[in-house]
Amino acid sequence: MEPPCPHFRKCGGCQIMNMDYLLGQLGYKEKVVKDAIARIGGFTDVTVEPIIGMKNPLRYRNKGQYPVAAGKKWNGNWIL
Repeated sequence: MEPPCPHFRKCGGCQIMNMDYLLGQLGYKEKVVKDAIARIGGFTDVTVEPIIGMKNPLRYRNKGQYPVAAGKKWNGNWIL
């Protein structure tokens, strides 16, 4: 799937935007929760309810990542 954001491949803030929202992202997020509960909490017999999706999943992100490295070049541009 082609991600709807033109900055997806450069930015890195939305790593799973290339997955279909209903068929990929929600299932992936559910798996992340289950894995964290097992890995961090040690609980393997916990029932995790399915992730409830949004009507419009675009234009909302609760996490931003801004990779920065001083004095290096990436794709011919200086990273500040």
